[in-house]
Formats: sequence, C-alpha cells, structure tokens
Amino acid sequence: MENSDVICACLNLTIEDMKKAIKDGASSFEEIQKATELGSVCGACIDDARKAAEELLA
Repeated sequence: MENSDVICACLNLTIEDMKKAIKDGASSFEEIQKATELGSVCGACIDDARKAAEELLA
C-alpha cells in the first residue's frame, strides 16, 4: 500500500489521508470515516477502505 494510492475516487482520498486521520486520533474505521468523509458519496470504496484501515490500525 502506497501513501498515494487512492482509496476513495469520489473524494480523491488516499491512504495518506487515512494515515493522517489515524495520526490525529482515529482508532477505528468509523472514526477514519468521520474524519475524512470516506465512503460518504457512493460507498463503493467501503470494503477496500475497511481492509486498508484494519492493516493501518494493526
């Protein structure tokens, strides 16, 4: 997983955006969603984003 990998095409959110949310205190997928609005447009990215969050939070 590269920092520049786009995880949410609708909002152009990257793995780096997820990492920043974690650095800023997010400790679950739901908290990452709240901080970034990840998956709030079409929702197609949620499964992949959830998997990425699990790896990043491990």
